[in-house]
Parts: sequence; C-alpha cells; structure tokens
Amino acid sequence: MPTNKELETTLKDFLKDELMLSQIEFMGNKDDLSLDSLAQTELRIFLEEKFDLDISMEAMPVSVTQNIENLVYHVDQHHKTIA
Repeated sequence: MPTNKELETTLKDFLKDELMLSQIEFMGNKDDLSLDSLAQTELRIFLEEKFDLDISMEAMPVSVTQNIENLVYHVDQHHKTIA
C-alpha cells in the first residue's frame, strides 16, 4: 500500500500531466482544485483504473474531488489494489 505522500505525488502528477493543471505545484492540499465536469470524470476514471475504486456518485461524492487532501484520504480508505 502506498504512503499518503506517494498517493499525493501520484495524484498531483496526474492532475499536472493529464489534466494540464500546471498550478497544482503551487497549491496547498486543501486548496480547491476547481475541476470542471470533464476533468472530474477523467480523474474518476484514473482513480478507478489506478486504485480499483468504485467511482459511482454514491461511493465517491463530488466533495472527494474538491482538493488533494480529500482525494488522498478517500484513496487511502477505499482502494483495493494498486494496478
């Protein structure tokens, strides 16, 4: 199981490289990511594929994708296996 720091790095790399969220390097873990619906969908698919998470709205409410801290906590609590 990856550490929270490794999860944070993986998530930030995805946001920066795949979603072109270049300002992620300057954002704190509690800063609002302000993802549009397409970016949220892409992030959910990444989480499903990378961490084998249930990405339904019931299992992963929008608040999970609000900031890095919420994402790391959710992945840490709900992932099954690392792909």
